[in-house]
Amino acid sequence: EPILPVKLDIPEKVVAPEVATLFVMDNSGSMNWAALGSGRSKQELATQAAALAISRLDKHDYVGLIVFNNSTDEVIPLALNADPEENARKALSVGTGGGTNMGPALDEALIAMNAINVKQKHVIVLSDGKSMGRNSLVGRAQQLAGAGIKVSTIGFGLDADGPIMEQMAKAGGGEHYHVTNPNTLPRVFLKAVRLVRS
Repeated sequence: EPILPVKLDIPEKVVAPEVATLFVMDNSGSMNWAALGSGRSKQELATQAAALAISRLDKHDYVGLIVFNNSTDEVIPLALNADPEENARKALSVGTGGGTNMGPALDEALIAMNAINVKQKHVIVLSDGKSMGRNSLVGRAQQLAGAGIKVSTIGFGLDADGPIMEQMAKAGGGEHYHVTNPNTLPRVFLKAVRLVRS
């Protein structure tokens, strides 16, 4: 050390890269149906998994939640995860109803992500069915990727639009997960978060 321009000890605190994770979640009427092999609704399982993932994110990370049916709702505005417990509570409050229109929610995600300056940006999309305007979704994922935002997708249940969601993840530079066993959903959410968090 006396003759080198560096310190040889490993620092006690390693500063993690800044990360923004935005969940875009289906809350259409079909999400109120019971998940295969479970007495609980797909919405209940999805919001619990999202709440768990949010609670595991660092307070210095950005987090947000947008839900969509016929319209979109910004449940957790994209901001620092200063109060993970409160954000998890907001995620658990999501209800269901209406059709499935994912496109406008992706547009809102792009606007929200473009408004912040962080090193890693990740949009995680969950849906259990086919969206209106489904042919435009891959192009929207490409647009997000072009803005430096990774897109991963989770198809939940047997009726999820696997082909389109897989193409979205490929175009968005992320991962696609097809979940039919409701017990694995929390692990998939955490895996998707770790993909960019690490």
